[in-house]
Amino acid sequence: MEVQTYAHLFDYYQQDWFAVCSIFENLLKNILASRPLTYSVFLRSDEAGCYHNNALIASLKDVGQRLGVQVKRYDYSEPAYGKDVCDRILCPMKSSIRCYCDEGHDINCAANMRTTLFERPVRIASVCVIDEKKNNLKVNKIDGFSKLHNLTCDDKGLRVWRSYDIGPGKLIPSDDVV
Repeated sequence: MEVQTYAHLFDYYQQDWFAVCSIFENLLKNILASRPLTYSVFLRSDEAGCYHNNALIASLKDVGQRLGVQVKRYDYSEPAYGKDVCDRILCPMKSSIRCYCDEGHDINCAANMRTTLFERPVRIASVCVIDEKKNNLKVNKIDGFSKLHNLTCDDKGLRVWRSYDIGPGKLIPSDDVV
């Protein structure tokens, strides 16, 4: 299986759920451009606050529907678990940037970093700006959300688990989320 790396570069942004949702939307657009037959996705991330919140989960289903892709599942990894995959991708990127600087080039904005990465192992890097005017989703608080680690989306709502596929999970109707 081929692993494709996508880098999203910013000059500045607030690391919150809306920024992550915007990155996810851009990522899906890139995937669909290169693999138009993609019909569903499974997501995994660590439990940083910008990923592990009900506003992001509530918005991902709508982003997927808008682009014609079903977000099947979102799983949170245990602390530090899965970080090795990210490090395998980030270390060569950091090395490329250091080499580029050592060659006498300056990197003082996201566009410079994109140029650097495009000349090296990373071929897809987007310079991004978050459009905060589109942040208008009103999400209800889900009690005990921080204890949940696995979620699936369907027409009825969210099915959530504290541990991966242990028991039937708990269904939270869509109307209770958004």
